[in-house]
Amino acid sequence: MNVTDNSILKLEKGFYVIRVSLPRDLLREAQIMGNCLNDFERFADSEIYSLRNSCGRPLANIEIREGLLIQISGPENKCVKQEYLPHLRKFLSDRGIPKDDINSRLGFIEFDGQTFATIDACTDAFAVWCELNTIPCALPFQQHPKIREFLNIFARYGQSSKNSTRVKVARLFTPNYPAWRDGDQSINGNSAICRPRLATALHHLTRYGALPQSTRNTAFRVAIADIAAKAVRQTTIIYDIGAENRIFHQDSFADLLELIQVREIYDTARDHARDVKAKALKGTVPREFIYRLEQDFLTL
Repeated sequence: MNVTDNSILKLEKGFYVIRVSLPRDLLREAQIMGNCLNDFERFADSEIYSLRNSCGRPLANIEIREGLLIQISGPENKCVKQEYLPHLRKFLSDRGIPKDDINSRLGFIEFDGQTFATIDACTDAFAVWCELNTIPCALPFQQHPKIREFLNIFARYGQSSKNSTRVKVARLFTPNYPAWRDGDQSINGNSAICRPRLATALHHLTRYGALPQSTRNTAFRVAIADIAAKAVRQTTIIYDIGAENRIFHQDSFADLLELIQVREIYDTARDHARDVKAKALKGTVPREFIYRLEQDFLTL
């Protein structure tokens, strides 16, 4: 597309884009938009375009230099209103600007081969994808690459989502009671080592402020309390929380126990594992394994 002085690219609903280059037009644009387009020297090598409505009022300015998208801004250099983004996307696509650059500048979100203007619309699409492609028990444990893709997207954009969207995401990534599932078990003599998996996706999203911490805390409190209860009752099974939850290290896990108020429950079960199970298993479990349990504080 070749847009020259005074040429107009017509868009839907009466919107259009016009190139602005004459000094008087740049001065007028700068006055209406409250920006610095009146700095002729600064923009001497740039192409300046104006997105306008059906009444001819400027709504956004676009700067392109040597085929590269330099900037897009609304009045007073603020963000462009969301309702105008599809029109800008159309113009920039026709102008030959790369798709990734357009999405980055306009804040569009790509997921599963689709482009969304808001994180709320993206989440709705993800929820549909989940219904068609996964089973609920797999969701909290980030086993599918598409789930990890969405987690990274929501961690970045989730703070701007609607409350209803956050509730939807929390529901998707909070497993049913007991809020954890058994991992693989290995047999050592007469004992078994169980590696339960917690809802680590919740920890990921709360760490970035995309979900409230209370969502994670509730799920983890239920999970750890339930694991502790089973660890005390089942004297032939050792529950190793650390093995399958790689996001934790010793300090952050201790902080988490304090935060979700299960430290006392955890310590009781841990002491049980030390004082009763370790003694009972010394004849069947390698000494270095017992030492690791006692040093790392990761076994219930």
